Amino acid sequence: MKLIIGLILIFTCCFASAINQSYENTLTQFYELAKKLEEKKTLPTLDMVEGKKILNQLTDPMLLVSLSKNKLSEDINIMENLKNVYAYYLSFNPEKKARLSLIDLTRNIKQFEPEIILITSFNIEYFSALLPIINEFYEQLPEAEKTDIRLSGAKQMQLGILQSYTGVLMWVSTPDCLSDHSKQQLISTIEKTTKNSARFLSEKKKKEIISLVEIVVAKQPKYNSQFTNIIKMIEESPCEYLCQVTSE
Repeated sequence: MKLIIGLILIFTCCFASAINQSYENTLTQFYELAKKLEEKKTLPTLDMVEGKKILNQLTDPMLLVSLSKNKLSEDINIMENLKNVYAYYLSFNPEKKARLSLIDLTRNIKQFEPEIILITSFNIEYFSALLPIINEFYEQLPEAEKTDIRLSGAKQMQLGILQSYTGVLMWVSTPDCLSDHSKQQLISTIEKTTKNSARFLSEKKKKEIISLVEIVVAKQPKYNSQFTNIIKMIEESPCEYLCQVTSE
């Protein structure tokens, strides 16, 4: 159960919270609609007109273009809010049970698979696009501010990357968990973002991910070509500042 709950949980720290008002308004619309739909034992979905509109706004590709060091806390806050929306689908509990079982979680994944995959894939891309900006932030800090707390924050960022890979690999290798289409979408997203993300991983984390990928390849040979490419990109990735300070 921990593996499923842990899928793509991105950790951040060291930045104050900020609000993108437009995004905040969309989030409010999402939760208001979700509360209404809970009475019908469902949540906003892509086959609902209003649900699709809201979900597309929450995962708007233009958010990737607008990332900036000048509003880093705001951009990180968007990523955290997306994580919460993802968790909302995963923990859907219309019967108000005291505790969700593995069966309940699996049911939610099946019921809201398109929405969960959309949010997960976008958040992986978003995090990958944000990493160079975070790397620059840490690198340009005055030496006096490069404290153990900041280093801990850098390691948390790497943990987020590692969990992205771990979550996708877990879902891909779990029988009857996702459709082949969803598995392909997640793998393609990881393949698309690996070249950028891997350069911010410590050498130890790179080896951990490669080992995980190799295990999944043995179980899922149909994705061998993509996984082989992912491994190659990790092995050939340079070591940027976040990689350097966490590899020492």
